[in-house]
Amino acid sequence: MSQSRWRALLRICEPDLQILVIDGEGDRLKARLPLHSEHPRALMTVLEGLAMWQGQRLDAVQYVDARGPDYIDWAFPNADLRGHRSPLVDFSTRVHGGARRRIRGVGDFRQLRLLGGDV
Repeated sequence: MSQSRWRALLRICEPDLQILVIDGEGDRLKARLPLHSEHPRALMTVLEGLAMWQGQRLDAVQYVDARGPDYIDWAFPNADLRGHRSPLVDFSTRVHGGARRRIRGVGDFRQLRLLGGDV
């Protein structure tokens, strides 16, 4: 039985970075991390770790408000997430664009779900 591919949805919600990992069955992981990291590759390393965990490439999508700045460059100025080519992560940014099994707790992720749509 083949496993469906995971997708990581990212959203800056000051003072946190929200990460929601979903697949065809629903939630796999929800996290709230501090917005700023001490290491420029910290976010990409977390995403690459998720790709290794599932055993295939990870789609990572940062959702931004059309009226807002490009937060990934602001929050992670030295990360070069778009310029960095990881063999494990497809990173992209999208401007705002189903009820499944959901993990409870860790705060409100409704806005990120709306942005991410279906897998």
